[in-house]
Amino acid sequence: MHIYYPDLVDQTLHYAYAMPEGSDLILTVGSQELIDLLTDKTKDMPYNVDIRRIEKSWSRCLCFPSRSWKRFNSIRLCSFHA
Repeated sequence: MHIYYPDLVDQTLHYAYAMPEGSDLILTVGSQELIDLLTDKTKDMPYNVDIRRIEKSWSRCLCFPSRSWKRFNSIRLCSFHA
């Protein structure tokens, strides 16, 4: 699961409890603040929790296809992120 907003952590982790105990739970975040928050919130969960910080990647732009696209250093970006 990727968690972007700190205020949605509890709601997002609620879905994780549907998994069987002992499952691997990989959480990706973009900030140290979220790592600290998730470390505290997941310490008593019955899962193998792995929290990973990922860097922002423009190689996968998820903007709507209606935006105009162009190439930037061999990476396809929408005009908003270029």
